[in-house]
Amino acid sequence: MTEEYLHFIWSLKRIVAPQLTTQHQEPILIKSAGMHNELLAGPDFSHAKINIDGIEWHGPVEIHVKSSDWYAHKHHHDSAYNNVVLHVVYEHDKEIEQNGRMLPTLELKPYIDWEHFNRFEQFKKSKHDIACAASLKQTNALFIENMMEKALIQKWNQKIQVLEEYIQEPEDAMMKFLGAAFGGHLNMHPFLQTLATIPSDRLRKMPPIKRYNLLLTQSGMVFNDSKTIDRWHFKGNRPGNFPSKRLYQFAFFMHDEQLKLLAHLSSASEVIDRFDEIMKPKTYQLRLSSSFKNHLLINAVAPFFYYCAHAEQDERYLDFALDLLKHLPPENNNITRKWSNVDRKPKNAWESQGLLALHRYYCKAKKCLSCEVGNAIIDRSK
Repeated sequence: MTEEYLHFIWSLKRIVAPQLTTQHQEPILIKSAGMHNELLAGPDFSHAKINIDGIEWHGPVEIHVKSSDWYAHKHHHDSAYNNVVLHVVYEHDKEIEQNGRMLPTLELKPYIDWEHFNRFEQFKKSKHDIACAASLKQTNALFIENMMEKALIQKWNQKIQVLEEYIQEPEDAMMKFLGAAFGGHLNMHPFLQTLATIPSDRLRKMPPIKRYNLLLTQSGMVFNDSKTIDRWHFKGNRPGNFPSKRLYQFAFFMHDEQLKLLAHLSSASEVIDRFDEIMKPKTYQLRLSSSFKNHLLINAVAPFFYYCAHAEQDERYLDFALDLLKHLPPENNNITRKWSNVDRKPKNAWESQGLLALHRYYCKAKKCLSCEVGNAIIDRSK
């Protein structure tokens, strides 16, 4: 038995029993399982509503495989657990006292659906990178599309969380999104760190060549500065993607005012055409491939629209961001090819981005119980 599985059946109240009782035979009624706390320290669920022996309790719930894990995890020394209203365990092997009171405990061992648990275990033991690969064809496409969008939003939220550390004011946002995209996966942080050393208003007012010289100096690459040069990744990149070249291109294409106006165009097609106009090269060194321009639209412009949706509290920007991705070709990489091999070949960038995010946050982490697709398959009758 695992805590992950116990968290799952508790959060969905998937406990089949005519009457639940505490270890002392007091009747329990679960009115609300509470909010799952996956990231922060403290009890597993907060704001639960539990009726125990006719009295309604509001507060945290802690879950363990065994009751004695409470002491093994040192919760008895942590005041954050003083207000736990119910201890939920697979096996009750020890009475728990916290803050001078005996904790009511619910043992789930008699109520486990073992057929359901075994299907979950088979998923976890799957050697395939996409655990549900064999069952995808029989799964409602709506579940998959919902999870693709959920994972994509999760990816954008994570990107915004990183970029907000560098965005000093809303006017800086597009510049930082573009800089992160020019840096790519390997050099995003060095790009942002270099941009952070120069006031944005000063950078915007400079002629492109002066902007490039200043950025190159601040990057540490020009003088081979040992304090900063080591953070740049040349290895693993083709020459066309070397950070020195991308920094040069960024300095010339950082048309901040023009790029911000993209958010006010009326259609995805207009955005793509206008972006192509902005990114027209004046010299060979500034030429951007079609695939890289699509990369910028996918990884800078679309998430910038999502950022606008939050900053301006306007959901239309979110719809615009998703529509933009639907007008762009899908990415072709190792992960999208894995999806293609299980009959989920992406038709556009919305699908490829959704599948990439789904793989990163759910498939790779084997978080099948947190995924609507995995849930539907595990719950499916044999």
